[in-house]
Amino acid sequence: MITEIAYTTFDNKIGLILKEDSTAIDASQVTRIVLNVAGSDYDSNVNSEFFNWPTSTTGEIELLLGDAGIPAEIYKTHLITYDANNTDGIVWGSFWLDAQTLP
Repeated sequence: MITEIAYTTFDNKIGLILKEDSTAIDASQVTRIVLNVAGSDYDSNVNSEFFNWPTSTTGEIELLLGDAGIPAEIYKTHLITYDANNTDGIVWGSFWLDAQTLP
């Protein structure tokens, strides 16, 4: 499982490429993203500023979590996307999120 770092209060981005059968998905079809961090949901429908995904077929999703208020700790996360054909969502697996605060 991969580990991604989010620096609290900074503008760093976490870039992820979502693939199905080794091929990038069409991210332009995604209508909503939810990042579950230790039982708390960060939802693009509520806080769109935490997410960015281009309207292309690159499968790229960006997480902008510096201002999300996530306390410094390491969390197991799950990324879920929604689109017109998957209204119950697709869980893309999990990764470790290392939220860090610089001194």
